[in-house]
Amino acid sequence: MDNNNSETLSDIRVMLLGDSITQANTEHDSYRRPLWQKLNEAGFNNIDFVGSLQENQGGSNPNPDFDLDHEGHWGWRTDEILNQLDGWVASAQPDVAFIHLGTNDILQGQSADSTIDELGEVIDVFRANNPNIVIFLAQIIPARRNDDEREKLNQQISILAAEKSQVDSPIVVVDQSSGFNLRDDTYDSVHPNSRGENKFADQWLASFDEIFGSTSSTTTASDSLDSEGTATDENAQMGSTVFRFVDPISGVPLYTADPLEYESLLNEPTNYNFEGASHISVDPLTGGEEVFRFRNQDTGTYFYTISPTEKDFVRDNIDRYVFEDSQFNAYQTEVEGTIPIYRFYNPTLGTHYFTENIDERVFVDNNPSYDFEGIAYYAYPV
Repeated sequence: MDNNNSETLSDIRVMLLGDSITQANTEHDSYRRPLWQKLNEAGFNNIDFVGSLQENQGGSNPNPDFDLDHEGHWGWRTDEILNQLDGWVASAQPDVAFIHLGTNDILQGQSADSTIDELGEVIDVFRANNPNIVIFLAQIIPARRNDDEREKLNQQISILAAEKSQVDSPIVVVDQSSGFNLRDDTYDSVHPNSRGENKFADQWLASFDEIFGSTSSTTTASDSLDSEGTATDENAQMGSTVFRFVDPISGVPLYTADPLEYESLLNEPTNYNFEGASHISVDPLTGGEEVFRFRNQDTGTYFYTISPTEKDFVRDNIDRYVFEDSQFNAYQTEVEGTIPIYRFYNPTLGTHYFTENIDERVFVDNNPSYDFEGIAYYAYPV
C-alpha cells in the first residue's frame, strides 16, 4: 500500500485518534512515522492509516514518506473530538483505533471523571459504526501540571477498558505513561521529541502485535479458512461436556466441566439448580484456547472470557472479580461443526449472562435490562 491509500482485501484500516501529540507540528514527525516504519519492519505490510487529515499543525510533515492519514487535532479536548467523531469514523471506516486523548482535558482543568465519561462515549461512537472494532486505548503521557488528575485518569482508563471490553471488540490498554520522561522524551514538557515518538511507537506496536501478530499474514489467515470463510481445525477433538447450573435468584448460569465440581453442585446443598449438559468443550491436548472464569464477589455470579487480554484486565483492575483459572477449552472464532455461546451484560446488576440456546438468546436480547455483548466463544453442541 502506498500513501495514496490504495487498498487490498487484507488491509487493516487504522485510525490514529488524538490531539497535538498525534498530529505534531511541522518540525516533528509525531509517533505516526516511526509507528508506520516499525509496523512494516514487523511484517505488517497491510496497514492503511485512515482519517480526515494529512497535514501537521501549520503545514506538511517534515518527512512525508509514510501513510499520512490521521485524526490528530492540535489543542482539542475529548469533548471537542466527540463533536466531530461520528462523521470522521463514518467516512474512514476503521477496523482498529489507536486513541491517546485526555492531555488537553487535564491541562485545561477538566476532571478525570468527566474525561473518562467522554472516552466511554468515544468508544461507543466507534462501535456504532463497527461493532467488531479493536481499540487500543492509551494511558496518557505525563504533562507539566495537574499530574495527580492525569494519574487518576490513567487508573480509570484501565477500569473503563475492563468494563467495556467485548469478545468481538476488545479494548487493549496501552501504557504510554510508565517510563516516559518529560525532560528526556519531550521538547517542551508536553510534546514528544524523536526519542519520545519512538517510545510511543514501540508501545503501540507491542500491543498491536499481541492481538494481530499470529494472523497478520494473509497466507496464514487464509489457510485456516474453509471455502465459506469458516475457520477449521482438523486436528482438534471434542473434549469434556460442559454442564449448566442456574442460580434461581439471579437467573445467572454457572458452567463447569470439572467432574468434582459437577458432582458437588449436583449432590450437595447449593444455591444452584441443575439444567443439564450445555455444550462440549475442545480437548485441550488437540486444540482450542482456554476459557477463564471469574467469580463476582458482589453478586456471587460468574463471568467467562476466552480473551487473555480481557482476562488480564479484569484480574488486574477490577477487585470485585476473583480469578478462578481456566475451566475448559473452546474456540475464539467459528470452527466447522461448532455453535456460538452468546454473552450479555446487565449494567444495573453488574452481572453477565451466557447461553448457547438461540431461543433463549432472542428472549434475553429482547429484555431491556440486558445488553448483547456478542459471542463469548464457540464450542461443540451436545
